[in-house]
Amino acid sequence: MHDYDTPQFKTKASSHGYHGLKQVKSIAERFWEKVHKTETCWFWVGSRSAKGYGFLGCCAVHNFKLLRASRVSWEIHFGEIPPSRYVLHHCDNPPCVRPDHLFLGTNSDNQRDSVRKGRHGSITKPQRTARGERLPQSRLTEKKVIEMRKRYLAGGVTYQELGEAYGVGHVTALRAVTGVSWAKLPGALVLLKEHWAKRHPDRIRTGWHHNPSTRAKHISSAILTEGNVREIRHRYEAGESQKTLATEFGVAPMTVNRIVRYRTWTHIL
Repeated sequence: MHDYDTPQFKTKASSHGYHGLKQVKSIAERFWEKVHKTETCWFWVGSRSAKGYGFLGCCAVHNFKLLRASRVSWEIHFGEIPPSRYVLHHCDNPPCVRPDHLFLGTNSDNQRDSVRKGRHGSITKPQRTARGERLPQSRLTEKKVIEMRKRYLAGGVTYQELGEAYGVGHVTALRAVTGVSWAKLPGALVLLKEHWAKRHPDRIRTGWHHNPSTRAKHISSAILTEGNVREIRHRYEAGESQKTLATEFGVAPMTVNRIVRYRTWTHIL
């Protein structure tokens, strides 16, 4: 954390070169000189980046740094910022330095926040985001994936055979058919439900190995109920992350992953 109240020093220039030190104002004093307060946001009127974020120069002996204004504001009001933490905006206004409009988060929080507010590059400039068949290493296309899903749902073909037919591995075929990859194509999760109902009706009716006692709801160590499972799948389809759901329901993220991919609780549609 920087010392914001102590006067700074920088080298003095003259016709004979640089020599000596010159005292300048503290970082806090220079910060407040460049803040314009309004009823809503506090706008930074100093130097800004191309995206509107404010910057403040930090003068030290033989060491000049640019500090982001929002981070300076946070440390002046709340103290040191923990490592690997970003200062994010509730107001979604880059030049704002009002402390109650700021909050700390990780890089993942920053990415999710930008997606939620519609600022992420995948939303604002989708043509620049390489997905699906636009990936240079992709061997599949949207048309091929849809064909693979239809063929697998019709029955009589395995993931291994699909992979060989379309020039990919069996795991790639499995991920494409079940919607783990190519998730933007419509009907991927619905396809899983239809897949289990049509290809394994015995498991849907009676549970694993035709024994109802082996279903998850009869296992004494099971944490989740059938209602929890339906809620997890519904909320995942609505856009919530697996990690968030795992934390709320007190299970591991892999447990949620297997639930939403119909690897467990397959009798719940």
